[in-house]
Amino acid sequence: MRVEPKDRRKLVDAAMGRIPCDLVIKNAKMVNVFTGEIYEAEVGICDGFIAHIQCDPDHLGREEKPMEGKEYYDAEGAYLTPGFVDAHIHIESTMMTPRYFAQAVVPHGTTTVITDPHEIGNVLGVEGVKYMHECSEDLPMRQLILAPSCVPSLPGKENGGATFGTKEINELFELERVAGLAEVMDYYGVMNNAERMVSLLGECLGKEKFVQGHAFCIYGRELSAYACGGPMSDHEAIGGIDARDRIRIGINVDARESSISQDIKSIINSVKDFRYFDNITFATDDTESDDILKRGHENYIARMAVETGLDPVDAIKIGTINAAREAGIKNIGAIAPGYAADLLVMDDLKQMEPKAVFFGGRLVAKDGRMEVEIAEKQYDVESRNTVNLGDICEENLRIKAPIENGEMDCNIILFDHERGFLTEFREEKINIKDGYVDISADEDLKYAVVINRYGLKTMGKAIVRGYGIKTGAVASTVAHDCHNVVVIYDKPENALKAITRLKENAGGYVSVMNGEVLAEMKLSVAGLMSNTPIEVIAAQSKNFKEALKTMGMTGVEFPLFVMAILPLPVVPNARLTDLGMIDIITQQFIPIFKEE
Repeated sequence: MRVEPKDRRKLVDAAMGRIPCDLVIKNAKMVNVFTGEIYEAEVGICDGFIAHIQCDPDHLGREEKPMEGKEYYDAEGAYLTPGFVDAHIHIESTMMTPRYFAQAVVPHGTTTVITDPHEIGNVLGVEGVKYMHECSEDLPMRQLILAPSCVPSLPGKENGGATFGTKEINELFELERVAGLAEVMDYYGVMNNAERMVSLLGECLGKEKFVQGHAFCIYGRELSAYACGGPMSDHEAIGGIDARDRIRIGINVDARESSISQDIKSIINSVKDFRYFDNITFATDDTESDDILKRGHENYIARMAVETGLDPVDAIKIGTINAAREAGIKNIGAIAPGYAADLLVMDDLKQMEPKAVFFGGRLVAKDGRMEVEIAEKQYDVESRNTVNLGDICEENLRIKAPIENGEMDCNIILFDHERGFLTEFREEKINIKDGYVDISADEDLKYAVVINRYGLKTMGKAIVRGYGIKTGAVASTVAHDCHNVVVIYDKPENALKAITRLKENAGGYVSVMNGEVLAEMKLSVAGLMSNTPIEVIAAQSKNFKEALKTMGMTGVEFPLFVMAILPLPVVPNARLTDLGMIDIITQQFIPIFKEE
């Protein structure tokens, strides 16, 4: 994909000085991501692209007449860098629609994101991806879209709202800002030549499109097989060894710092002594709105990398041109003639706090605040209730046992908070009373259900230990990746109250204690996003997490994400979908009762 100027002849004329530039940025110390140099420069911009850079880094005394501009911006000796490019993000995970997302991150210097809208793709199919494409037009940033590759994430193990094959992918490839194929999560399918993956990857590679990877916890032959299958990158390097393994065989590492996965320090510590950093980028992946409000966006990751020992210029290169090159995006990510004028003015390269943000040569943010208005628009998708559950009663939320009374050996799911979002199966003796599972004597045990919200009458059930709440129910339509309804609860009556309110709200999060709604987050856009500014949704998120503490949760750093990925059947080890419990390693369904 190439980001093209509207009139290349006009850009040439501006470069030659035959016509004035629209804007000239003066008195800047320019960061050159091609050479690693920093030198004084003036940058001339025409029609949103860089026309000419007036500089003399070798002190040759070359005479040039001053650039003529219609407007001038005095950088006052500050650094001038390219705008940040986020290599991998799910905008839906911020819980903001694309327009409010732009309003939130542009002041932090993010001018381009490469986004995978597979969250809304699982809910609304191609229509959902087209919505993300349409409502991200005419923004003061560039939102490039990748066509979701794994909808659903694991066929036959879950039911969602859509299925993507080559037909759907090719339809999305026709959209203007679709840059390639999104993260290929079915690494088992790639390694084992599953027909679905062979077909999708062949179609994409045949069109010379970028293929984004997702290779969680694999190495050796499996990693080689995955690379041979076609994916070119991986944001699932959760530590330094993972990163080194991938870089050594030519797989790009999208070094991630999200709300739940803090990988930057480990990765940077492991690779900072490498001779080259060409195969590393920065990615925010799944980051919640309150984290963006608190710490920033891509600039936060770059700052962390510098604090970990990376040279600031290398951090800027990784966060700009590397991400653009990885995805094959031409003419962004650098300060050079013919490149888009997406620029940041910063006083301190260690702090990475932009005092001015230019997008397409236009000043769009200043001193942490937007300088331009983002027009409000209405879309049909935003007013549609996508929570189609049918009738549910308390009886549906109980677990029927094969005996009347006594104890039974059961497979339960254990949350391992010390290892972040990982889960394990454990065998425990569970009390049975009057023909049903009874967990009332152990406040660390809870029931969990995943209910199909697309009109199918499928419901997976489990017993879980260690989620964190001692009482009440938590329900959500944010349940990766099919985004069915997930509920963790102590009693069926609390769960039913939460589910009912969730449906009324058209999705989001609901917590219930003693039969009363304690807190809620309304995510009415596909049950994933809110059409509100970051300050509103971040406050709701903070209040919801405080409510979880009232319900007894302590020491769980990311309670919303931990629950949201309980149904994700591509993350080890024990998961629950609307079809039941799954052992991710064996790909087999696991019964609750051992004797079944």
